[in-house]
Amino acid sequence: MILIMKEAFPLVMRIKKEPTGKFSKWEVGELVLARRDEEGGTYSIKKLKTDMLALTSCMAFVPRSYLEKVPCRNISFMLTQPQVKTKTKDVTRRDGWEHLKKGDILWGVEKGQGLKKGEKIQRMALIRVVDARREPLERMFNEFLYGLAECNREGFPNLHPEQFIEMFCSSHKGCKRETQITRIEFEYLT
Repeated sequence: MILIMKEAFPLVMRIKKEPTGKFSKWEVGELVLARRDEEGGTYSIKKLKTDMLALTSCMAFVPRSYLEKVPCRNISFMLTQPQVKTKTKDVTRRDGWEHLKKGDILWGVEKGQGLKKGEKIQRMALIRVVDARREPLERMFNEFLYGLAECNREGFPNLHPEQFIEMFCSSHKGCKRETQITRIEFEYLT
C-alpha cells in the first residue's frame, strides 16, 4: 500500500534511508511520517510505532480507496446506520468491548455478523475512539440531563432516557438497567 499525496503535508510513505542520507527504496513493514523541510528537497523522518497513528495524522489527505485497505477491527452499527452515515452519532454503548482505549481506530460497518452467503461487510466510516469507559446503563436515567444529552449523541434526539434503556436492553440479550456497559465516544476520520 502506497500512501503518498503530492501536495499534502504531512506525507505518509514507506521509504528507506540510504547510508548516503538520501531516501530511496521501500522498507517493508515500517510506516513513517515525513514532512518536506523548508528547503524542499530532503525529508525529516519520525518513525512511528503503529501504522494507525501515522494514518490518522494525515487522514484528510489520504483517498478513501487507500483507506479501504487499512486493517483494523470492525464495529457494527446495524441499528444506527442512518445516524452514522449522516454523522449525527458520536457516542455508542456496547455490552463488552472492555479493552477498547482512547486512540483505537475502528471501521464502522453496517453489519458485522449474520452475513448471508456472498454478502460482504459494508464499511461506512473510519472512526477513532476519543473516550471509552465502563458505566452502568441506568446512569442515563439516574442523571436525567446526562441521559438526555446522551440520547442525542447516540443519534436518538427524540427518545427519553428510559426509552433508550428499554431499546438497548431489548436488543442485547441478558442486559438489564444495572448492567455495566462500555460507553464509546468517537470522532469520524472519513
